[in-house]
Amino acid sequence: MSKELPELRQVLAKALRGAFEVMQITLREYARRHHLSVSVVSRYLSGNRLPSKDFIEKTIELAGTRLTAGDATTCGTSTASGQRRRRSTETAASGH
Repeated sequence: MSKELPELRQVLAKALRGAFEVMQITLREYARRHHLSVSVVSRYLSGNRLPSKDFIEKTIELAGTRLTAGDATTCGTSTASGQRRRRSTETAASGH
């Protein structure tokens, strides 16, 4: 296995945790709404299990964000910073 794969999985997990912060939803609630087990969602967000493309896309769509590998370095730092990034993105998109 490539040494980069575990590192990339951790970057992805961090980005997904940032999306959960933006959504302000618990793992349990997300799992219930999407018919997943809490333990599977937890493993995705911890980087212990690689999520499906569908899970990644749905999570990002629900968060209303566009996450990139660069964003992952700042995601998950705090809910307030995630909300500031989201508001500044929305403001920029609206032209104000």
